[in-house]
Amino acid sequence: MSTIIRHTGNYQDWNVYRKAVIVCDLTEVFLTRFMAGYGRTIDQMRQAARSCKQNIVEGSCAAAVSRATEIKLTGVAKASLQELAEDYRDYLRQHALEIWELSDPRTTRTRHYLKTHDDPAEVVECCRDSPACVIANIMLTLIAQLDSMLRAVIDRAEARFIAQGGIRERMTATRLRHRNLSTPPANHKKGDAEMASPFGFVRGLSALDYDFLRLVTYTHEVNAG
Repeated sequence: MSTIIRHTGNYQDWNVYRKAVIVCDLTEVFLTRFMAGYGRTIDQMRQAARSCKQNIVEGSCAAAVSRATEIKLTGVAKASLQELAEDYRDYLRQHALEIWELSDPRTTRTRHYLKTHDDPAEVVECCRDSPACVIANIMLTLIAQLDSMLRAVIDRAEARFIAQGGIRERMTATRLRHRNLSTPPANHKKGDAEMASPFGFVRGLSALDYDFLRLVTYTHEVNAG
């Protein structure tokens, strides 16, 4: 297994990704049912939901090579998610609809359901026929959960970067280990050709460099003769 490129697994099985799919699909339901005629706002909400999901995918895949890129893209996903949340709050406020408090029993029930269910088709079907106020508040609860999960992803990526470094450090360390394994041992006994070489024996050379040095030494001896 490579010590440079990490194995990141299948992102489609990741609960963070599955929550993001629910955000995308349930937003599409909301836009189709309640946002006809809103024009630009529809495009912005659709793009914000998609941006969140796509950046989660790209960040997860980039983690195999670069923690810095993973952190950056996950941060973009968080920003897109907050933009979408603001659109839902605007809709509720502008239509004089209630925004559930964190202590509201409906918020508690929604939070518990979303914690234990992350199948996009199941969640969307469960919410599809709900009124606008309910879907918008469910989305705000889901967005808050996913935002917290993304914050945890960033925290873990930062901790791993501090502990393991970036790809350049891993590449350098791997190359140095390979060179050390290829270098002749320090107590290597010089052969006759090495003893006769004007270059002498040089430590720290790779096996290929060592063979080349012997070739140069032999050519020097032939020319001198």
